[in-house]
Amino acid sequence: TGEVVRTFVSPKGAISPNLSASRTTAAPFDSPLTGTPVPYPAKAGQISTRVYIGDADGTLWRVHLAQPDPKDWTVDIAWDAHEGEGADEGEPIQTPPVVSIDNFGQPVLLFSTGDQELLTSLTPKTHVWSVTELPNGASFEMQSNFHLDMIDGERVTGPISLFSGTAYFSSFAPEDLSASADSCTYGEGKLWGVDYRTGEGRLDPLNTAIKSQSQGKNALVFGVAVTQTPSCADTTSYS
Repeated sequence: TGEVVRTFVSPKGAISPNLSASRTTAAPFDSPLTGTPVPYPAKAGQISTRVYIGDADGTLWRVHLAQPDPKDWTVDIAWDAHEGEGADEGEPIQTPPVVSIDNFGQPVLLFSTGDQELLTSLTPKTHVWSVTELPNGASFEMQSNFHLDMIDGERVTGPISLFSGTAYFSSFAPEDLSASADSCTYGEGKLWGVDYRTGEGRLDPLNTAIKSQSQGKNALVFGVAVTQTPSCADTTSYS
């Protein structure tokens, strides 16, 4: 019906007069939410019990929807992508997390940090994370699968695509114009392909150390789409 079921508001946020206070839950958000909410499970006919969304400081939040009464829904931190770094070093999660499952049916989350508009800055330190959500009594705990540490301003551009156990994505590394002899070169784009749980390279079937491939100087790739070639079949007629 389009009716608002529940609203989660930061303690510092103001409740809109159009929303019912009786349907509002105080949430521990400490930065603006910048990402796209991703529910899990999300297939047709399934009831979603969690929602994941990123914020401006690189924190991935989890909204618990399992309780039948929306008043009992809660919010907590699923993963801090910039834990241990300075308070002003966090980069936003702006692209939607990818939620899949492993061989045991446990959720695996893939996400990246990095401003999708400010691409020329050399100072940000961004990250790509793969984490598995494990049951821990009545709650959950997150376990890191792999982590890609990107430096000197390199960041993932566009969303991550998951196909047949391989995470495909693109990145852009800006050029340091102060140290470059060619002022017309502004950076380099890359294509990545890594195993969604181990982080091993999948672009070369004979070398798992190869995780990325340059797309050339001054190339900027915004996201990767993966399609599968239709299968062919031979038919034979018998009289």
